[in-house]
Amino acid sequence: MRELAGAGKNARPHLLRQAFLFASRIQVVVGLSMLLVTAIVVWGVYDPARTLITTAMVILAVSVQLVMSKINVAAAALRAHGFAVKGQLPELIVRPGLFAICLMLLLYLGVSSVEYALTVGLISAILAWVVAAQLCRHNLILHSKTDREIDWKSWSRALFPLSSAFGVQFLNGQLGVLLLGALATEAEVGLYRVSHTFALQVSFGLTIANMVLAPQFASQFGAGELSSLRETHLQSARIATGFGLAVVLAYLFLGEQMIDVLLGAEYAESFVPMMILALGHVVTLWAGTTNVLLNMVGKESRVMRAGILSAVVNFIFGLVLVSEFGLLGAALSSVIGLACWRILLATELRRFYRGMASG
Repeated sequence: MRELAGAGKNARPHLLRQAFLFASRIQVVVGLSMLLVTAIVVWGVYDPARTLITTAMVILAVSVQLVMSKINVAAAALRAHGFAVKGQLPELIVRPGLFAICLMLLLYLGVSSVEYALTVGLISAILAWVVAAQLCRHNLILHSKTDREIDWKSWSRALFPLSSAFGVQFLNGQLGVLLLGALATEAEVGLYRVSHTFALQVSFGLTIANMVLAPQFASQFGAGELSSLRETHLQSARIATGFGLAVVLAYLFLGEQMIDVLLGAEYAESFVPMMILALGHVVTLWAGTTNVLLNMVGKESRVMRAGILSAVVNFIFGLVLVSEFGLLGAALSSVIGLACWRILLATELRRFYRGMASG
């Protein structure tokens, strides 16, 4: 997405086929690697009677992930060309909608098994991929040949920090669950999962902004429009913060009743850690879509380093706070890690702006 959006309107058709080809090669390598590793584990751990069934399930699961990655690539290409809504349809509406409908049909027929769920997931992903491919076909210009020089090495070098930053960010969000699982009770793990899931909705506005604005950041950076880049980022931060505040206020006045109605009285203890996490999210929304902006301007290595440092901080505080305060300690350490992440990214962004202004 970054390369396509930043290339400019005239250059995109020349890059699009190369981008699809590059993504396909990576998907094949990753898919075969996943199959090889899981095959070694399956054939080494499971008994022969269950090995074939387990292997089939693994192939289904890997196939779902590969098709989903193709959907994501097509959706990213659409968003890079300015089709923000169409770029979100396959992965946010079509695939989960089809999957939910098929699952409900299976449940109505009295069929419930992991094999059927994986098969339905694969079918839903394939159909969503067909939709994404048709959207690309009707909305994008794809040149069959190009004499433009493609910098494959720089694309490959960017893969590790981009994927690592995503992985570290995911791990950072799950550290509370992992530490509670090691140092507390199963009940507290369940309560924390509820708190964490509800608190994430505070950043929902930021998540949508990330998907819509990522190609715009790359395009503005490619055109050298520093003032527009700043203004777009500030506007997204204000909108995300406003949305987050509305969610936090709703939780403050209705959160306890919501938990009781949706989950039951046994989850009432999740309210306080939920509010701690929610407040932590809304306070850090001032930084806006900082990590996405830095990724779109080629600073993915700095995003990765910030993610690693914040994960280390989260882990250290988590060891102390979870041991002492349990569920509340996990929420507090998560907020500290999140604040560290946002502060480091904001610092990197200021450094980037200064470099652009002086350059």
